[in-house]
Amino acid sequence: MRVDTKAIEVKMAELGIKTYVDMAKHTGLDRITISNVINNKSNPSPETMDALYRVLELTPEEAGRIFFTEKLTYDVSKDKESV
Repeated sequence: MRVDTKAIEVKMAELGIKTYVDMAKHTGLDRITISNVINNKSNPSPETMDALYRVLELTPEEAGRIFFTEKLTYDVSKDKESV
């Protein structure tokens, strides 16, 4: 799962959260966790997504776009090509 890094950084800027250390203080999460999630080095746990959702004051729609940015449809034509 990849997160929309740009959208998270925009929301952080809008709220005056300038660094991952600041974000860690607001969320109660570890700075390394914040960095890894935002830089797509690890997938966010449900607890991490919830903390970011609350602190960044996301709408459900924004959260969906940020946390679930990968294509969610399955291309069956690829299966037919391999047969």
